[in-house]
Amino acid sequence: MTPVRVTAPAALPVTVQEAKDHTIIDFADDDGLVERLIKAATDHLDGFTGILGRCIVNQQWRQDYKGWASCLRLPFPNVSAVQLEYIDADGVTQTVDATDYQAITDPLGVRVQFLGGFSAPALGRSLTPVQITFTAGYGAPENVPWDIKAAICMLVAHWYEQRSAASDKEQRPMPFAVDVLLGKHRWVML
Repeated sequence: MTPVRVTAPAALPVTVQEAKDHTIIDFADDDGLVERLIKAATDHLDGFTGILGRCIVNQQWRQDYKGWASCLRLPFPNVSAVQLEYIDADGVTQTVDATDYQAITDPLGVRVQFLGGFSAPALGRSLTPVQITFTAGYGAPENVPWDIKAAICMLVAHWYEQRSAASDKEQRPMPFAVDVLLGKHRWVML
């Protein structure tokens, strides 16, 4: 199942001023454009559809499952909070006690592992009766690695200078440094 974002990040990973400093924009006339470019660059990198395959600033997601398993894989690394719910045989949403499971980070990512003594309750007829709501990301914007912030600023500067897909001016390719800076942060769920 595809994860669903429940709550968007509270802030962007880069401020308008940080992007302006990088792009060397010393006036306020284009602040709205710079903010939109930051959002576009962040969307290009962030979340389930972003090229990094991870969350940048903390945000809440929900992953649905068809049933119980000994462990349930989450789609992102950097998970800081987990809540597990299920729809019981009567169609009522129940919360699994947090003492019955643990979020474990391993080389394949994060999994929710049930602890000894957990007895899987009967599930309702829903297609996806087991749901995990979790927080993923590096934390607040100040905790985002500087190489990700630098890559976002480079994308903003590139798009600021090249505002159209076609032009009679020479079109420059995306800076190679963006890929270099982001390489170690790319996450591919196996």
